[in-house]
Amino acid sequence: MNRKYILASLVAVALLVGVASMVYLSRHEGAVTSGTEGAASTSLMRSILPKSVADKFAFLGHDTEETPGGGDADSMLVDALLHGRLEQADSIAKALLENKQLDKAQKQALLLAALHRLKGRDRDQARILDYLSMLSPTSLARELAGELLQPSNSAEVRAAAARTIGTAFVDPSPNGADQTPEARANNAAILEALRAGIASSDRKVAVSSLLTFSRIGPTDEVTKALLALQERQWINRTDAVRELLIQIPAAKGAEEQLGLVKTVIGLSESAPDGDLPASNVVSLAASLLSGADAVSTITPSARRALGEYLVKHEPPIVDGSGNPSVASAFSYANWLLLTAQLNSNGAAEANAQVLAALQTSADPRRVVAVLGSPNGQGVAAAVNSAELDWLRAQVNRAAQENQNSQAMVALLQPAAEAIAAADRSRR
Repeated sequence: MNRKYILASLVAVALLVGVASMVYLSRHEGAVTSGTEGAASTSLMRSILPKSVADKFAFLGHDTEETPGGGDADSMLVDALLHGRLEQADSIAKALLENKQLDKAQKQALLLAALHRLKGRDRDQARILDYLSMLSPTSLARELAGELLQPSNSAEVRAAAARTIGTAFVDPSPNGADQTPEARANNAAILEALRAGIASSDRKVAVSSLLTFSRIGPTDEVTKALLALQERQWINRTDAVRELLIQIPAAKGAEEQLGLVKTVIGLSESAPDGDLPASNVVSLAASLLSGADAVSTITPSARRALGEYLVKHEPPIVDGSGNPSVASAFSYANWLLLTAQLNSNGAAEANAQVLAALQTSADPRRVVAVLGSPNGQGVAAAVNSAELDWLRAQVNRAAQENQNSQAMVALLQPAAEAIAAADRSRR
């Protein structure tokens, strides 16, 4: 199955697990395109943008400010950036990207003109490159490779070029039938440029190149590069595990997937105290791999290995202070749902395992945690009438026993709504 479509379902959770300085938008969502661009020229990724830019462009097409974005947009952009008016620059760029009067080539030309006029202003050039990534600039693959490989460019510009060049990659179909010779040559140039970037002696360039390469490169190469940079402590174990987990659904075959799972487990079990708590791995796995679509792409051997690891590391329903919290409740709910999905065949069996686990526990807060989670209505809808009555009784008990817990009070409403929705569906 095409990697792009496998990973498209993960975009929402990717937004929830970003690191402090980066937002990991893009292994999971196709690039924003204009005109009549078809599947053959749609990029696998949207780019890994700095949060300051990503927040402005995450939802192109909504709430656009009335800012000109026509043929003079390059001059307006340059002027705004030269005078440090970043908010205005972002508004101009967004208007340009959404301007239906201009085609993709015209928009690229305007952004390239701005890029060249800002030569020597590293941060401003990096920002222009991040704007450019929104266009999935497949025709600029060689030029972007040149920006990444140009030693006279600053690390900031080269790192931005590494982010943007991934959006120029043409996602191949399983048999490569939708690729032209030019697209294949451009893809090869992109991968080679990123390999060179990963080998850079500059940490910013190497990490940016790696994060882009991890979304489009061969899984075995990605794994080796991740481990090499983690060994140099240029990325931490948690970031390495995140990237490895993201690889799993798209990996080719049982051996690759199982190898990725074993690498994740190895990083966890060999970590010094506090460097990579098992709870971090559990949280990332539950966020990135839960859901029938994602789990269905994982082979039985990889599912079994990951499931066995997760079973050993059940997250507590309470936080470090011994009190329930929304975060700890969701962590438990996500863990239980993913563990059930990995250790079952199909949704019906997984739902049965979830219910059995809740019935085995004497803690009604676990029921509230699961029913109050985004998947709660699905769990309630899957049980029979007698089981629904039992869930209702547990929610009522939790309400009586946890009146002073703000977290439980916050979760009780969606839990009750999940039961009410299940009741309505039975009428």
